[in-house]
Amino acid sequence: MPEKETWENATLSQVWILTNDPRGETRSELVRPGQKIQVSVAERLLNSDRAYAPDVDVFKNGSLIPVRLIDSAEDYAEHANNPNNLSESDMVDLFKLSAAAFKKRLAEIQNPAAMDRIVTLSEDESNKATLAQVKAAQARLEELRPSKIGKQLFKETAVTPG
Repeated sequence: MPEKETWENATLSQVWILTNDPRGETRSELVRPGQKIQVSVAERLLNSDRAYAPDVDVFKNGSLIPVRLIDSAEDYAEHANNPNNLSESDMVDLFKLSAAAFKKRLAEIQNPAAMDRIVTLSEDESNKATLAQVKAAQARLEELRPSKIGKQLFKETAVTPG
C-alpha cells in the first residue's frame, strides 16, 4: 500500500477529489470544511492533472493545505513552498516581516480562502499585526474575491451549432 499524504480542507466549502478505492477503482470523495484526508501522491497527481489550470487545482490553490507531505515526492518542494498552502503558524509569522516584505508575500497569494484566513489572523490582537498589515491584507483579499459582475470566472468555449 502506498504511503499517504495528509491534507486539510481550509475553506468553508466542500471540496470533491478523486481517490482510489481498495480495488483500485477511481471514485469521487467529499472533503468537508476543516476535514483532513489522506491521499497518495498518485491520487493527488491525478487530481492535479485533471484541473483546468493551477489556480483551480485544489492541491495548489490553498483550498486543501498540506498537513503532512511525503518528502520523497518529486514535487515536494513545490507544495512545501507554495504561498497558498501556508499553515496558520506560517501565516502568523508573516506579521513579523517588514512592510515591503509583507506586501510582497501577500502579492504571491492567489487564493481568496488563504487570504481570508490571513485577514482573520491579522485582526487577532495576539498576533501583533500592525494596522498597515491589517489594511494591506484586507485590500489584497478584495483584489482576489471574484466579482459578481464584470469579471469572467470561467473559460469561454466556442460552441458550434449543429
